[in-house]
Amino acid sequence: MKACSLFAGLLVAHGAVAARVHSYSKRQSDTESGPSVPSYYFDIPVDHFNSSNTDTYKNLYYVNDTYYKAGGPVILQDMGEEAFRQSAAQVYLAEQDSKSASMQLARHLNGIVIGWEHRYYGVSRPVEIAGPYGLPVHGIEGYKYLTVQQALEDVAYFANNFNKTDLAKNHVVKSTSGLDPYHTPWIFVGASYSGSRAAWMRLVHPEIIYASWASSAPVQAQYDGSLYYDPIARALPKNCTNDFAATARYIDDTFKSGPESEVSVIKYVYSALVSIGYSDGVRNYDDSDDSDFLNYFSESGVAYDVGEAISNLISGGGAYQDAGAGATTQLICDYMEGFDVKGFKDGVSETSSGKSVLSVLENLNGSDSDFPSDGIAASVDSNGDYYAFWAAIWAGYKFVENAYSQTVKRSSTPRRHPFNVPGKEEETISSDDYAWLWQTLQEVGYYQASNDTNNGESYPLLSDAFNTSSYRQEMIGILEGEQHLEGEQHLEGEQLSTIPFEFPTNPNNSWLLSLGGWNMKASNTMFTNGEFDPWRAFSVASQESHAGAPNRTITQDVPACNKVSDGNDVFGIVYEGAVHAADAAWWPGIDGGQANLSKPLDDGVRLFVNAWNVWSKCFNASRDDIRNGKGVDGAGHGANGSTLISHPSDDKDNVASRASGLSSLVLLGALVAGFFVMM
Repeated sequence: MKACSLFAGLLVAHGAVAARVHSYSKRQSDTESGPSVPSYYFDIPVDHFNSSNTDTYKNLYYVNDTYYKAGGPVILQDMGEEAFRQSAAQVYLAEQDSKSASMQLARHLNGIVIGWEHRYYGVSRPVEIAGPYGLPVHGIEGYKYLTVQQALEDVAYFANNFNKTDLAKNHVVKSTSGLDPYHTPWIFVGASYSGSRAAWMRLVHPEIIYASWASSAPVQAQYDGSLYYDPIARALPKNCTNDFAATARYIDDTFKSGPESEVSVIKYVYSALVSIGYSDGVRNYDDSDDSDFLNYFSESGVAYDVGEAISNLISGGGAYQDAGAGATTQLICDYMEGFDVKGFKDGVSETSSGKSVLSVLENLNGSDSDFPSDGIAASVDSNGDYYAFWAAIWAGYKFVENAYSQTVKRSSTPRRHPFNVPGKEEETISSDDYAWLWQTLQEVGYYQASNDTNNGESYPLLSDAFNTSSYRQEMIGILEGEQHLEGEQHLEGEQLSTIPFEFPTNPNNSWLLSLGGWNMKASNTMFTNGEFDPWRAFSVASQESHAGAPNRTITQDVPACNKVSDGNDVFGIVYEGAVHAADAAWWPGIDGGQANLSKPLDDGVRLFVNAWNVWSKCFNASRDDIRNGKGVDGAGHGANGSTLISHPSDDKDNVASRASGLSSLVLLGALVAGFFVMM
């Protein structure tokens, strides 16, 4: 594929679909070779909150009992917002050419590991999914059972009934009797969105989940996702961030009040690159062949599109969060700061056409001069923002030409178009994409664009044109079939437009934030984050004080069992130099920004095992205290440290109830605490 084609992919790869939080797709694209992990299906209620609905669906799960010994815990490895394919199970539950957090815990704690697939992802579908795009057959109405609460209750229901399952394909565990949460402690392990689920599950169902490991957990679910770029900026040199900021200014100033000639040049170059990308680079760009395409860009919000393209450069086409700056955005920065300003000046004039500018960019070499310490924009006498913009465009081109394919290979989250795999695999991939779109629009938010005014941003790197409101509308357009997804195919909107539906102006995130958000406290829970992980901005380790984050202290001092850390402290680790979910799994060739490849995972396992040696001693007392209405610690406290007045629950015989009396009171306490947090 030509460099232009790859460059166009870089321009659109990250933003065309709401970027998922996960990094668990690290090996999803690999061929499914190696040892098969035993898989099973469990019948789960479609609706946990309506007793008149007796429908059930089959939820996929895997089991590895290799390390299990009597008395060991059940370790639930949650997949989050992606299909749990056999190839992923081989990494996370079989450690094929890899190490995983859940299996390392099982080895140390003599545990049995369960791999759990989230409802609506992969093959775990509460409603019928059909058609070439993997959409609910009854339209948007089919997503009504896709909520965080329903998905948490799935785990509770499964755990309460796990002792009734038959693990015929496994060899160590002959009977699951006694492996229910009353007789055996359950540990929830997750990273990214599933890391948030680990923390939420401990708070909502402490009678089910005795302990959690929440890695890279963005528990601050909110509309404004512009904070995503702040940790990236902290990982980059000042000259680079200065020039990205200058690029954003140039886009905004030019499209608001700049000369029409400059606007036309930008439109031409951008549309040319994207057009070549969509046609797989099989021809040289010829504007006479693309008059309709050019007209599309002249009539649409091209400022938004160009602003989105620059955001993709900042995130390394989405690969930064898993591969780290050194293999992605830092390379783009180096190209940008090595831009030959003089050569560009010599080749381009005020009257140059878009075709001429495109030709100059394609043939330009880097400068032999040292990188300017304060950036391209500050190094020229005038029009600094203009030159920074074209330096960024050229940097993206060179990055793709020389490095992007290798970066994608090394990145733990492959960049891919969701519709380019034939057969059932394609249906599963697109179904997952749409399910996550629904969750972002309905509940979690995380719109990774500038906020509408850029007020309060510590690193204003994004164009105002590429803002959260417009981003949200783009996501709605994709889900409703009005826009194409990643440029591959145009969706037919009839399927989803048959049932009128109005998305909320803001995600319905009040329940999630009532569990604490940035201020979350959760006993028997370890929170881990990468120093430069973009999703750290939404975690309990967030540094975004300008946006309201409390700048909490991360401590490795293990709190007592069923107790939260003192004051505003958070128990866990921030891994130096690491990025997203660096401790979830490791295998050769994936550095995640770390020089010592497996250090985050090893350090995380070591700290959790230390904590478990403290927490596990209280399990027997805690299980009875919870069910006798005495709280998680016998003193009336919930998992969030609040004082609660609970009522006895008669589930000692492991009745398949979906929430104990304490859980409801924990939620009530969290709601009250959350109300005061948000005021």
